[in-house]
Amino acid sequence: MGSSNAIILVGHSLLVEGVASLLRQNEKNDVTVLDMDDSMVMEKIAVASPATVILEAEFISLHQSFSFDDLVKLISDLRILLLHQEGNQTQIITGEFRETRSIEDLVEVIHSAD
Repeated sequence: MGSSNAIILVGHSLLVEGVASLLRQNEKNDVTVLDMDDSMVMEKIAVASPATVILEAEFISLHQSFSFDDLVKLISDLRILLLHQEGNQTQIITGEFRETRSIEDLVEVIHSAD
């Protein structure tokens, strides 16, 4: 499980800087802003082992090499918050994994989400 810090992965966006500034007002938050163009970004995330990663949805579309799958494999129980500026919405993606050895297990996972 990740630690209590939040990492924001986006270049030099005013939205990201604003969110980082607000999060830093609570001293319990350990906020780090990383540049997605950094070739070591995934390694830096793995080392930090955050509980939450915050990304701008528009930025993700510009970086096709970014993989949510790789990110959630790095850190169990990770929450990814995807900020959609246009609709003023936040999409929450979790890194929960469950063992499914059979179709029945898969059906159970589907029903447990209800």
